[in-house]
Amino acid sequence: MRMRRKKNLGTRFERNDLVVLQKSTDIYRLPEQERYDVQDLKVLFNNDNPVELEIGCGKGQFACEIAKRHPNINFVAVEKSANVIVAGCEKALEQGINNLVFVKCSAEYLRCYLPQNSIERLYLNFSCPFPKKKYAS
Repeated sequence: MRMRRKKNLGTRFERNDLVVLQKSTDIYRLPEQERYDVQDLKVLFNNDNPVELEIGCGKGQFACEIAKRHPNINFVAVEKSANVIVAGCEKALEQGINNLVFVKCSAEYLRCYLPQNSIERLYLNFSCPFPKKKYAS
């Protein structure tokens, strides 16, 4: 089933401080010096707890639940669709989850934003197993 575009999507993202990165351009077309925006995860979370990553978080149900259950672990949830990830961001804000951030980008760009060897555990619950023809450039 096709998901309908959310109303006021732009303003819903603007007032949401859980989305740390919103990269929609093809970063490999950018000059080399503009590609990388590696985040300091200790500064981002205000602690140096271990960091776990979920790729393809969808509406954030798994990410929100696991972050609530493990407050001593930081979580990064990645989703490329703004229409989907905004629901997870709003859910995390409503529940007061402060050890979870969202990244809106394709998974192949993560190396440009996350420091090497910074992720303790990786979750691939329902991520897309292969690119579809419509994503070809």
